[in-house]
Amino acid sequence: MSTDSVSTLRDRVAAMSDGEAIVLIEDKVAELAAAVLYTPVERLDRTCRLDLLGIDSLMFLELSAALRQHLGCDIPTLELMGAAHLPDIARRALRRLRQSADAVAVAVPERSGNA
Repeated sequence: MSTDSVSTLRDRVAAMSDGEAIVLIEDKVAELAAAVLYTPVERLDRTCRLDLLGIDSLMFLELSAALRQHLGCDIPTLELMGAAHLPDIARRALRRLRQSADAVAVAVPERSGNA
């Protein structure tokens, strides 16, 4: 996914409520997990722990890299391994996206008319 696509996703998430954003992010995380497992996304049980779905340590590493590339947020592999299921990962990703958006807003204050 290109940097523009990640920026577009971040912009969409920024404009959504937490509930709406979680749905969007969970769908994306499910797509990425399905790709790692080489299975259709429809076959994933989103309430099942990822390790019970068959994701091993190397696949968690792949998933971590995919989240970084496609969502623009860094969730370390060990943290993913401790996450219970897809909704948990989506909440973690949303938290990181919101924190990075807040950090950018603080780092780049709006200009006043006196500049």
